[in-house]
Amino acid sequence: MLRMRLRLDTMVTHDLRKGFGSVLLSQGVDIMTVSHWMGHANPGIMMEIYAKVLLEEEKWHSDTIGKALFQ
Repeated sequence: MLRMRLRLDTMVTHDLRKGFGSVLLSQGVDIMTVSHWMGHANPGIMMEIYAKVLLEEEKWHSDTIGKALFQ
């Protein structure tokens, strides 16, 4: 099994899936695209599952804008 060969025996498929979604969102891929790629029926599901990632991204963006405006 590929998972064993890659030494991912303690990681389940769902962990990889959630990591994939988190990485895409943190790299700026929009929620509609990530939701579609992950097969969610609507982006609201993504919003609920990945709210923490989205809030971290919002803080980073607001900090970046603040630095640009006030430095």
